[in-house]
Amino acid sequence: MFCKSGKSLFCEQCLCTCPVPENNNYGLYIRSLKRKVNAFSTYDYDGSVRVCIKESKYGPKQFAALKILAYKGAVNLQTNHKFYEHFTAVPVPLNKRKFRSRGFNQAEIIAKIVASKCGIPHNPELLKRSKETDVQYKHGRLARYENVSGAFAAEPAQIKGMRILLVDDICTSGATFTEAAKTLYEAGADSVRCYSLSRRV
Repeated sequence: MFCKSGKSLFCEQCLCTCPVPENNNYGLYIRSLKRKVNAFSTYDYDGSVRVCIKESKYGPKQFAALKILAYKGAVNLQTNHKFYEHFTAVPVPLNKRKFRSRGFNQAEIIAKIVASKCGIPHNPELLKRSKETDVQYKHGRLARYENVSGAFAAEPAQIKGMRILLVDDICTSGATFTEAAKTLYEAGADSVRCYSLSRRV
């Protein structure tokens, strides 16, 4: 499917040639709170990585390929243990319409694998969608921030004092991560960091 050899979803050569960014670490900025958010991505959103993430919702083989890629991503993240130590993995929630269509949240699958491999807790209930939003790819960079404004909700009683590692499949403009992190900080989180399996640069 993704490997032209036809022997597997990803052969070792495919995995070794998945596009990796020059710098896995980068920063996002929450203007309203004047806070920087540290972020980390394993792959560039290109080539076989792009195909895998886009196709993962279309069948069991594609879904299995995403899990393989997420596992390799988690292994890569392990080398940066100070980034996630004492944090709880929380997936960026999918809107209800998309969840009904796919039957699963890619971010939650990735978060489970990251949590298991890195030995940290995983809690998909800490961040909720508070409104439906349009798909981000239809919008330009600035419009993406407007599109997700107010899209998330979190309970202060659950969040106060926590260190949260937000997890998603792709980071493009950073708008979704930034809005989600803002929501968590406003609910009392002690620290928020972001991990995406891939990043579009």
